[in-house]
Amino acid sequence: MKKLMLILFVITSCILFSDTVVLKDGSQIKGEIQTINSGVLSIKSLVGQIVSYTDIVKEVYFDEQATPTYGVWIEPNEGEWIRIPGKLTKFDGNSGTVLLPDSGTFVFSSREAIKYINFIESSTELDLSQNTSVVPGKTDKLKVTLKNGDTFSAVFSSRLGDIITFIVERGIISIPTNLIEKVIFPENSKYNSLFTLKDGAKIYAKILKFESNSFLIETAIGVIFIDLKMMHNIELLF
Repeated sequence: MKKLMLILFVITSCILFSDTVVLKDGSQIKGEIQTINSGVLSIKSLVGQIVSYTDIVKEVYFDEQATPTYGVWIEPNEGEWIRIPGKLTKFDGNSGTVLLPDSGTFVFSSREAIKYINFIESSTELDLSQNTSVVPGKTDKLKVTLKNGDTFSAVFSSRLGDIITFIVERGIISIPTNLIEKVIFPENSKYNSLFTLKDGAKIYAKILKFESNSFLIETAIGVIFIDLKMMHNIELLF
């Protein structure tokens, strides 16, 4: 009976205390992250409740399979891990918010969506050029490819300027276009114009109007203005 109780205790501990907090001095705390808010991290450990300021935290592992990287590793859909610059600013033990560069966010509804976070400011150079391609393909949902090569599936929700909001299985991600390399959308005959931009981006679209030397076009990721100065070529597809 005692042996059974010990086994149950070990199993329970593995389930409850699966997070690892690594401090900047190299020390580690095993436990369950309960909250992250206003620069304060609270973790339930075997020795009790521990509260720490995030400015002394280097990184947090929510999944042992995750490897160190800049920003965060997230899993917006089951089986689709992506690495993205950002910082986990709010977490209530299950849901939370990741702030991305240039006013982007990832609001998630399950702790399974977060695999790894790094609180150290990244020195990684990002390609901030606007060269997102929007092209058709054989896919059920939008397939978003980031500039680091990671991909995820999503449903388009809305667009505000250069911020595109997608719906994913585990929340809502609003991501700036300067992090997106390509979006593949299900083949759709209404996008009957191909815009090739000077930076090499290809955008399939429906032309809505032309005024003030700009095209207003409808695409699979929302309505966009394209200035003539950005364009290399337009091909009408019939």
